[in-house]
Amino acid sequence: MNDAINHTPNVRMILRKKPVFKVIVLSLVLFAAFIGLFDHVSRQHVKVIESQRLDQMKQLVEIARNAIEPIAAGCRSGDISREAGIAEVRNLVRRMTFTESHGDNYVFMSAYDGTMLVQPFEPDKEMTNQWDLKDSHGVYIIRELVKTAENKPEGGFVRYFYMPPGSGAPQEKISFVMGVQELECYIGVGRYMEDLRKEQADFRWKTFILETMLVLLLLALCLMAVSEIVVKNRLLVKEVHIRQDSEKELRALKNYLGDIINSMPSVLIGVDGKGKVTQWNQHAEKVTGVKEEEAAGRDLKKVYPADSALWEKISDSIHNREIVQHRKKITRGNNLFEYEDFTIYPLISEGMEGAVIRVDNVTSKVQMEELVVQSEKMLSVGGLAAGMAHEINNPLAGMMQMAEVMSTRLTGKDVPANRQAAERAGTTMEAIHQFMEDRGIPKMIETIQSSGVRAAKIVENMLSFARKGSAQTTHEDLAELLDSTLELALTDYDLKKKHDFRSIKIVKEYEPGIPPVPCDRPQIQQVLLNVLQNAAYAMQAASGSGKQPKIILRLKRQGGMACVEIQDNGPGMEETVCKRIFEPFFTTKPTGIGTGLGLSVSYFIVTEAHQGRMEVSSHPGLGARFTIRLPLSVM
Repeated sequence: MNDAINHTPNVRMILRKKPVFKVIVLSLVLFAAFIGLFDHVSRQHVKVIESQRLDQMKQLVEIARNAIEPIAAGCRSGDISREAGIAEVRNLVRRMTFTESHGDNYVFMSAYDGTMLVQPFEPDKEMTNQWDLKDSHGVYIIRELVKTAENKPEGGFVRYFYMPPGSGAPQEKISFVMGVQELECYIGVGRYMEDLRKEQADFRWKTFILETMLVLLLLALCLMAVSEIVVKNRLLVKEVHIRQDSEKELRALKNYLGDIINSMPSVLIGVDGKGKVTQWNQHAEKVTGVKEEEAAGRDLKKVYPADSALWEKISDSIHNREIVQHRKKITRGNNLFEYEDFTIYPLISEGMEGAVIRVDNVTSKVQMEELVVQSEKMLSVGGLAAGMAHEINNPLAGMMQMAEVMSTRLTGKDVPANRQAAERAGTTMEAIHQFMEDRGIPKMIETIQSSGVRAAKIVENMLSFARKGSAQTTHEDLAELLDSTLELALTDYDLKKKHDFRSIKIVKEYEPGIPPVPCDRPQIQQVLLNVLQNAAYAMQAASGSGKQPKIILRLKRQGGMACVEIQDNGPGMEETVCKRIFEPFFTTKPTGIGTGLGLSVSYFIVTEAHQGRMEVSSHPGLGARFTIRLPLSVM
């Protein structure tokens, strides 16, 4: 009886602890599942490590292959001999050493005949034939590498055993190789499997330690949490429900407002009456590089760069409670400018003092306005040029006609009217002709006529260039179009810039037999003239070098494209300038000289209107070469 009475409280205690028991059992089940999952993930990650290392080897070889592609391309085109190409590639590959987690590594290179061309860690083997090199398992190493490089253009892996430098026994090694067919050789990267297995074992050991620590930590935390949960659970349930409803509403409202603010393509900043940041949207983060957490509560002057005039306008807006607008011009270097519109909205709610600042980048809008103005100017200039050309044509035609009549009347000995006039003057046509010859008058008349023909050609080119294009495609002879544009450029003498195109030596290298190219003649003539004028300006700017200005015009066929090259011996350009040379409004000329639109418009005409390509190649001090490629058939 007493035993039963004493036993009753113990049963009740167990029943009371039943929820705790359930939590512990559930925790143990979760721990077991966690351990199993963690172990599975670690095993999979070991496989991933191997796959990643192999991918890294492949990527390294592909990077090396891309680096030597220009040399291979030169061999394919015949510009570089195979021996010269191999020498250049060897010099390039020999510098391709790198450091990995297990130590230093390198890119090796061998010829298809077994000659080892590059072996940075075993230089004594370079230029020796290793065709019969076998590993400890009888595998012909070089033959397998050559076989893989020849049969797999995309590259492949080869496994073999190889003696590491400084080691006493061969180790299993895997290499990825890729062939360079133009040079009859291959390049590759190798890695010892022992290094990979050490890396995998190290990862599994660290994983095991971390797994054990996490299990113990989680178990301890779980035991601590269980006791707290049992005590506080009932008290928290009611409070949780209340807070969940409130937080849900607040979170929805905050997210809604945040999405509106962050979706705006403008910088949006809120400040209080003291100029401290209270709001900072994502576009402000993008423009300034300052995170919202870093900007919040700080003085706006310290996180957003601006001039003192802006701070005064913010202060005035808050004090006067008036909306203030301000446009700012920002210099970015290399004669580049950006424009920003600042709009300051004061907070006028009761009990609040501050402002919301909105910043919009309106550079494109301003540039478009400038482009419209510039286009109107160009239209006016084009119309004026066309009108002047028409006005010149009339007296020019009269001059040439009168020169022809003078030649006929002064040199035509068999014309009856001439003989009659000579007799009335008491002389003969023979005497007049002899006088004319002695004084060189026939040559003078011939010079007048040839000058008139040249002037007429210039006027014709001006009319063709100034005439509004009809965007019609015709088949044009590029050689004739180049010569016509050159004649137009030869008339370009700018007193302000002090450059005379006629002082430039012109070298023509035209490949014969190139068929007519479908194009819009006025547009392509505009492109060629822009490039020629830029070359003349660049050489004039470097006139102090002592070199005679020279432009080489090349015309050749490349596959299905007609290729025009315009090369000068001017000062050349930096790489940064070459990358931006076709950007609208980008110019290296002083203010008032260039608009920065000529080459960008030319690029658009070639690439968009004609589906061609336009490129530039230049180095400081070595001149510049513009290449224009146009398809020989309509696409």
